[in-house]
Amino acid sequence: MKTRALLFAAAALVAVVTHAAQPAPRPPLLAAGAEAPEFTALRPDNTPVKLSDFRGKVAFSGVGSGPQTEAALEKALAAAGFKL
Repeated sequence: MKTRALLFAAAALVAVVTHAAQPAPRPPLLAAGAEAPEFTALRPDNTPVKLSDFRGKVAFSGVGSGPQTEAALEKALAAAGFKL
């Protein structure tokens, strides 16, 4: 009887921990053509840049880092005709 109670308690604990470990739901993506929300980020030299600074221009925001990622991105954008 004690073994059953212990197994039940262990199973309940696993269920609680598993449920708590689930990631938070992602916010919905913007619809095509919708205006992006304003945000401010830091450049590598720690100066701020706002999305609105690029109003009317094509802006790309990436999450990569490192010289290989930057070089590959610059090459792809230049090949697509973007001025860098």
